[in-house]
Amino acid sequence: MLYVNDFFEDNMLIKFRVENYKSFNAEQSLSLMTGESRDHRDHVYSVKGTDILRTAVLFGANASGKSNLVKAMIASRNLILGYPIRREDYCRLTPENRDKPTAFEYTLEINNRFFSYGLAVQLSTGTITEEWLYEHVQSSRVKIFHRIQNDIKTDLELGEHDRMFFNVYTAEANTNRGMPFMLIISKMPQTSKGKLNSIHLVLNWFARSLRIIAAGSAPFNRTEKTNSFTDAAIARYGTGITSVRYETLEPPAYAQILPSDFLYGLVAANRQNNQESFSTVRLPTGIYTISAKANGEPVVKKMVYDHNGVQFDYGEESDGTNRLMELLPVLDTGDEKNITYVIDELDRSLHPQLTQKFVKDFESLDPNLRRQLILTVHESRLLDLNLLRRDEIWFVNKNANGASEVYSLEEYKERKDRKVDKSYLDGRYGGIPCFKQIFPDLE
Repeated sequence: MLYVNDFFEDNMLIKFRVENYKSFNAEQSLSLMTGESRDHRDHVYSVKGTDILRTAVLFGANASGKSNLVKAMIASRNLILGYPIRREDYCRLTPENRDKPTAFEYTLEINNRFFSYGLAVQLSTGTITEEWLYEHVQSSRVKIFHRIQNDIKTDLELGEHDRMFFNVYTAEANTNRGMPFMLIISKMPQTSKGKLNSIHLVLNWFARSLRIIAAGSAPFNRTEKTNSFTDAAIARYGTGITSVRYETLEPPAYAQILPSDFLYGLVAANRQNNQESFSTVRLPTGIYTISAKANGEPVVKKMVYDHNGVQFDYGEESDGTNRLMELLPVLDTGDEKNITYVIDELDRSLHPQLTQKFVKDFESLDPNLRRQLILTVHESRLLDLNLLRRDEIWFVNKNANGASEVYSLEEYKERKDRKVDKSYLDGRYGGIPCFKQIFPDLE
């Protein structure tokens, strides 16, 4: 079990790198460091002289690789937290890639400290061939650990206590080549002053602060605070909804919807975490919250929308309304801070103006929340330099060999008055569909 410590204060993603994964062949990077653009200074966080962006928005044609970048983050996070990764997901455009490692690397800011953590895994065998965690201190890098095959070394001057744990977990890692060393050594006692404390800080970022919503995935798990926020916010988005309510279902009603083993499994998990916690379940019949009474009996509630006194179920609302309800927790101004959200296909089922409003509302959040938002979209109206900085706009395009490449609008040095959306649709930046005639004989 991972726990967030009192000394885990603030954090941000600076850069993500991927190589030899799905449509990514050569190394590709998404950076949230600022470029030369000087617009929208309120979109920038400054940490010890380093400027980090709030937002990155990725544009590209269908099948360009946008979703694969999100999947790369999901796969790497899962691997880091101890879950398996598909062995067929190396870049199969080149047959030789089967025998080459797939690499992921994250550069992070945590508590005003800068870290690079990455690992290379031979997907065909599930073996981690290399893994590293460095701290960037001024112009140098401190090796917290570097693992190459069975060799794990550190530059830290460890005391007797920390050295004992380091050696014990090094031996364990050498017998489990498919498990990240960072996850293995995280079992050591956690203290705020330990030399190896940074390992817990980085691992907690993946467990707590990186929130990814893949296309078609379930909504955020809700809390009472989240429900209160969405109830108030949904009315401001022109949906016609005046409030959101949760109606308690009696046992005969929920027994027909939720299998008993599934239901009581969630109840047991919630009681183990916190008697007041609950889970959110999305089904074709609606969205339900599941919690437990003091005696362990389930409490099942169904979400309903109220339109000036007229009640509608989740399944009766439009896809756009339901999509918006899934996304609104990103804008919740409650006390949860330091979250990096990654959302694939933000604009799915949303009106273009609603998509624009969502991005504007995120950019206007209190900077003390220190949140970041990485999006993939098709909506070209977001390509507006009055809304986004040049360095917040990214494109994903496939080269002549079919491999995905990632690059920023910053490379084009566009003027502030450039109609970027028109230039994009005209093909100036790539990342748009290239059509062929379906029936050439009819030309």
